[in-house]
Amino acid sequence: MLANTDAAFALEFKGVFYLQFVVVAVTIRITDAKRRRRIGFAPAGIPCDVKPSPNANANLRYEISGKNMFFQVIVWPQNETSGGNTMRIRLMQALAVLAFLSVTGAANVAAQQQAAPPPPPPSKFKLMSSAYAEGSMIPTQYSCADPNAASPALSWTNPPNNTASFAVIFHDTDAAPMKGTMDVTHWIFWNVPATSASIAAGVKPDSSPDGIIQGVNIRKVNGYQPPCPPPGATPHHYIFEIYALDTKLDLAAGSPRADLLKAMDGHVIGKATYVGTFGR
Repeated sequence: MLANTDAAFALEFKGVFYLQFVVVAVTIRITDAKRRRRIGFAPAGIPCDVKPSPNANANLRYEISGKNMFFQVIVWPQNETSGGNTMRIRLMQALAVLAFLSVTGAANVAAQQQAAPPPPPPSKFKLMSSAYAEGSMIPTQYSCADPNAASPALSWTNPPNNTASFAVIFHDTDAAPMKGTMDVTHWIFWNVPATSASIAAGVKPDSSPDGIIQGVNIRKVNGYQPPCPPPGATPHHYIFEIYALDTKLDLAAGSPRADLLKAMDGHVIGKATYVGTFGR
């Protein structure tokens, strides 16, 4: 906004220039009984204040200040007069001229206003199981209700390019053993070859089909622990998570879930999940 005032050469300017990455050359005509003066060059994209310098003289200086920047401009006197004793301030011209990134504040604003990169396309990486439908009840033969419970078959499609291996975690999200933040780990394994697209049902503890490595579950067994929520409880949610990694993991068999997560950190290029429920 431009504010008029009767005080000679008193000028206040508060506003925002919305042109990005350029400097706006602004000519302001200030007229009194004897002089016309002009100022120019206010930075683009920065809220700023323009006011007379307290050390005004024949070549009156105005101070332009804003966040992270401060500079002064010269006001050149001219030999043109006009009538009237009341000072009139009029914005005459605003022209986009050149990049002014040497002004610290302008550089900061330009970086902040730079357009964000477009979001990545939706992932098509998908995890499936022929044992039960997504979100449905897990059949008894895969639970602790069956003394011969076996792990269900898993398959996946459309993993990310450059996948070097897969890792899988199967856990109960509705439990918190020993009041901890980690829920119940039912099965973990890793170093599934990038060329694989499935895991057969019935993987035995401590076995290594296709070269996979199994870690320790809640029962301290290197293998599958079937779902087994407390009797009478609301059915728990059991989630399979498959991670596409850009490397094979140097992690020993029998390692716990915390070590697996640490080893995967910084190498996950894709993830898919599959949920089932179980109650008894």
